[in-house]
Amino acid sequence: MPIAGFLRSSIVSLTDSWILEIDPTVKENYGKVRAFGSLGWGGISAIIIGKWIDSMGWTSLGYVHLVLSVILLLTVMSVKDVEKSSDPESKSL
Repeated sequence: MPIAGFLRSSIVSLTDSWILEIDPTVKENYGKVRAFGSLGWGGISAIIIGKWIDSMGWTSLGYVHLVLSVILLLTVMSVKDVEKSSDPESKSL
């Protein structure tokens, strides 16, 4: 489990950088995106997962995690990579 936590923490930072490079509009609204993500994670998903565990039990969470991980993997693989700009005036992180 510590290895998964270590890998997850580095992936989150890389994902943040990648998202900021995708679109200038995203860069401008990044704080709002993170705020609503936190609200969804802590407020909404905690309630839904709590109800799920009450009705289906802990063992079903493994299957839910597997399905959501596959959906996430397919979504990430469908996103195009950022093109590097040769413009010297463009800012890089």
